[in-house]
Amino acid sequence: MFSNVSSPCANHRKRPNPGNVQSICCVAAAPGIASINLDPSLGINFFKHPDQSLIDEINSLRDCTDINLEMNISYALLVYTLLNTSSFDVNRIDISKLETIIESFCNSQRRRLFDSKVKKIAEQIDGRFLKQDTQTMVYHFKHPMINEAIAISYFEVNPSAVISVLNFDFIIDLIRLELR
Repeated sequence: MFSNVSSPCANHRKRPNPGNVQSICCVAAAPGIASINLDPSLGINFFKHPDQSLIDEINSLRDCTDINLEMNISYALLVYTLLNTSSFDVNRIDISKLETIIESFCNSQRRRLFDSKVKKIAEQIDGRFLKQDTQTMVYHFKHPMINEAIAISYFEVNPSAVISVLNFDFIIDLIRLELR
């Protein structure tokens, strides 16, 4: 069984005085979960917005070396999804737009992308970041937190592109989080 004493999770370690209140990870791993065990300081935002580990994982795709084209395409597909109303049809990918996205965050020479390679990468990140509707062949984000993590990550590269697709409620929530 997971114990916050023997192996505390990141959420438990980062609180200044965790005391007897367990983090959500400890509670989720324990039998007989009760709401009394949840740390109220985590609040609903714990479940609504991406944590730093997800943002770091997304950034690692963005910040990979120019040698790893698959990671570049993975990140570009996620950004493409964000900028394309959070979904895309695997049979109608705008390759030139994808190449432009890669150029925006990668210092490599322009490389020609092929549909088959892009489809293969989309299949690889299906289930991890994206989810495909098998009837329509349309990919969308697996969870809204992934959408937000991509927005936060790509904002560092191209703020104007991200702002144009952000939900107003998301902006307000982020401002509230920053003020706390």
